[in-house]
Amino acid sequence: MTLREALGGPWATHWAMWVGLFVPTALIVGLRESITGFESWWWPLLSAVVQHLAVGVIVLGGGALARRRSALLPLAVVTVLWIAAAIARGVIGGALAQSVAGADPEYVERSLVWLLGSVVWVPLVVYTAAQIDRRRLLLGALDSTTADIEEQRTQAGESGNEVRRSLNIAVRESLQPALSELVASLESTRDRLSAGSLAELSLRVSQLHDRTADLLEPTRGPVPDLAPVRSSVRRAFDVPPRLPWVIAGLTALSTTAVLLPDVWRVFGSLAAIELIVSITVASLIIGLVPWLVTRFAPDSRWARDQRATVLACTAGIGATVYLMLNSGIDPITTNGLAVVPLLVVALAIACVVLVGAVVLADANREACDAVRQKSEQLELERNAHDARVDRERLRLVELMHGPVQGRLAACVMALNFTATASPADAASSSAVDSTLVDSVLDHLRAASRDLTVIASVDSPSSP
Repeated sequence: MTLREALGGPWATHWAMWVGLFVPTALIVGLRESITGFESWWWPLLSAVVQHLAVGVIVLGGGALARRRSALLPLAVVTVLWIAAAIARGVIGGALAQSVAGADPEYVERSLVWLLGSVVWVPLVVYTAAQIDRRRLLLGALDSTTADIEEQRTQAGESGNEVRRSLNIAVRESLQPALSELVASLESTRDRLSAGSLAELSLRVSQLHDRTADLLEPTRGPVPDLAPVRSSVRRAFDVPPRLPWVIAGLTALSTTAVLLPDVWRVFGSLAAIELIVSITVASLIIGLVPWLVTRFAPDSRWARDQRATVLACTAGIGATVYLMLNSGIDPITTNGLAVVPLLVVALAIACVVLVGAVVLADANREACDAVRQKSEQLELERNAHDARVDRERLRLVELMHGPVQGRLAACVMALNFTATASPADAASSSAVDSTLVDSVLDHLRAASRDLTVIASVDSPSSP
């Protein structure tokens, strides 16, 4: 998956992305507007709702219009949509602050803060969603291909005699009833046959001949395109920890970038320092725990999935909450209490997003290679089995060419010759020579006997 496929795909303007961003963005708005001077508590919430609705109109509506031309959006289009959404947030928030609370709208400052958050978080979230969805598809394809290989191996495990027997049964059950019905029909109507009846009989024998030829032709067709199967989201994250220090560093940078400007503006420099210290400690824990597990217990169950990362993120968030409330760097505890909800949400989202962006992207490359290898293996095994079936089909073609198909072709020629040679004005009443009828019946009975013998033969299979 290329960067454009990830960032310009459906997740860049997906409604689930828009809904999922409401809680963290509402918390950011609440933090920023806590010193604006609104008379009622619900004004910041109203501001957050209106801003989010505007983002939905710009990103979802604009994305839907842009996708009419191309399902894969250029990165420039996605960038313009999210920049416009960030500026709209700043303008709406500033306008409400000025008109309702009489505060300085700070349009530029607000827009720049939202732009910074969008630049840091939107590509990460969209890229992670795309990688999770791709991994679910890859794991589903891997499961389907593995199941197809097992089924193919079950078929390939049949011996040559079993393949031959299944073809013989198919030939006998398809042609024997039709031949018997044709003989019975001819015997019951032999005294009433006319030239027109001969023409109809000739058509029926000709159709039987064609069915014999079609039955012996290879019937392979294109493999149908099945609907893609997705694995569960839980299984998508079932990968060993990778690059823990990269995830820890990016967690610290992304969380700091989105929280520091507003915390500094609202609560001052001491609260900002306390925030930086808390995030730094959390990131160290987030990197250290998985690193220790993979270094000293590589064979444990903690090293086979993301349990160590979940434990590290939980411990890191717990340490952050403790430091924000008890470190004493900022003596006003209520400041830390106001920041904690947003900080917890930001760290939790960062852990999930960065595991998806870093770990799953790497795991997806391996899964893609595995799917390709399985598909090639399946194609080889299918070709080998098809070659065996074709050899048996060719054997039947050679055996049936004279005894069955030849006799049916002779019947068609004789019936056609007699039907076309009869006078037109006597087509409905002229009796047909009994010698011809006996000859046709003999050929059909002989073809039926030969078919029974051929379809019962278990000759050695070709190597």
